[in-house]
Amino acid sequence: MSSLTDMLIKNIRYLMYTHGISSFTELSKRLKMPQSTMHRISVGEIKDPKYLMLKQIADFFGVSTIDLIECDLQSAQPTTVAEVDGEYYPHTFSLIPVRDDVVIKDDTNDDNDITNDTYETRRYLRWPSYDSDAYAVKCKAASMTPRIKEGEFVVVEPNREVTPGDEVLIINTDGVASVKTFIFERDGNYHVIPVNEDHAPIRLPKSAVETLHYVAGIAKPDLIKN
Repeated sequence: MSSLTDMLIKNIRYLMYTHGISSFTELSKRLKMPQSTMHRISVGEIKDPKYLMLKQIADFFGVSTIDLIECDLQSAQPTTVAEVDGEYYPHTFSLIPVRDDVVIKDDTNDDNDITNDTYETRRYLRWPSYDSDAYAVKCKAASMTPRIKEGEFVVVEPNREVTPGDEVLIINTDGVASVKTFIFERDGNYHVIPVNEDHAPIRLPKSAVETLHYVAGIAKPDLIKN
């Protein structure tokens, strides 16, 4: 296989992993691409894939076509493509800091033995964000599955306006953090819904909430760059 073909296959496998896609068969179904074509791509039989085919794959994963075939997405800072009012703009991944002073824990866990991670050096996460104050928080809550798996990172953009239906990171005055769906604010209370729909809606006094920030997305652990 050529170096470009090798890089293409490597990047597709990496993007499949970060998006929770377990097989090329599943990817072909999501792309609505013939399984035989996807198989030929996966084993390097297609030496010179057509641009429209590459664009279909790149658009699905939110990266540029050039980065898909030329950039090692697992180790570099790739360019993603953002849609704004029907127009597409390239955007480079940023390194956002991981806050080690915040714990996302289960709502039903009353134990005090969940401690924060401590590291000798600051950790960063690769993520496309225009918010210069964006940060990430590690999830240690098993109850948020399947929306957020234990060990994944919640990416937060504090300067983005929160609107009804948005997921938000809430840090209480006691320092405990959780992710909820924001519904509305009324009479000094935040009305929210746990991401796990098995739990009932919650009314939180604003006085008990230190932080309520917009959640931009969920990141896999391998996007961490020490």
